[in-house]
Amino acid sequence: MSNLSVLKTLVLASAALIGLTSCEKDKALTVDDVTGTYSGQMTVSVGDTPAEPTDDEIIISKVSDNAVSLKIEDFSFMTFNVGDVTLSNCTLTPAGEDSFTLSGSETLNLSVNLGEMSIPLTAEANITSGTIDAANVNLSLSISTSAMGAAAMEVTVTFEGTKPAAE
Repeated sequence: MSNLSVLKTLVLASAALIGLTSCEKDKALTVDDVTGTYSGQMTVSVGDTPAEPTDDEIIISKVSDNAVSLKIEDFSFMTFNVGDVTLSNCTLTPAGEDSFTLSGSETLNLSVNLGEMSIPLTAEANITSGTIDAANVNLSLSISTSAMGAAAMEVTVTFEGTKPAAE
């Protein structure tokens, strides 16, 4: 075989290898890729009044191949700590190959501790918008609360966070 033939063969083989590599599809994002603890900035607004953003975390856990639970530990607004807020079955809908949209709602039974008195609180929590990928989550929640027949209080929660790469 001449040097020219060997060179042509190598060039053709290289071109074929590059072509196959570029056609190879990346692995699509799975629910396991998005589970973990995301740290970031949370802003809680009561009515139209936002509080200062705080550093917080949201824990995302697998429920099934297309659903996760979302947990905010020790959630508080204004001066009230209502404990953990969990949306237990949030649907993941693929948004391309590298992210999901989040949707879900839950009726929450919470309590507000006022000194020695505990007031039961019922809240409807809805994800109004949410996207998540292997490293980032952006989320907006609408929480409508009522306690002992009082008028509903509208609470909006926004969160932008990241997950450590090692997780």
